[in-house]
Amino acid sequence: MTNIEGHRKPRGSKWLVHFMESWKFDTDDLIGVDRNDVLKILDKEWFKVTKIVKKVETELLKHKAEFQQHLE
Repeated sequence: MTNIEGHRKPRGSKWLVHFMESWKFDTDDLIGVDRNDVLKILDKEWFKVTKIVKKVETELLKHKAEFQQHLE
């Protein structure tokens, strides 16, 4: 994981978190906002999350054979 762009030193007490993406999301700001506008905001942020997941998936798949040999 350390060679994946955006990786940070893992931290956390229960789960080690290698990637962190945060954004301001105040529900009070959404009162009276059109549902479609809220979905646009969430989609924009979800795109950031899926980019990280795809990077990690790509790196893990490079080692698929190695992982599988440990299952046998």
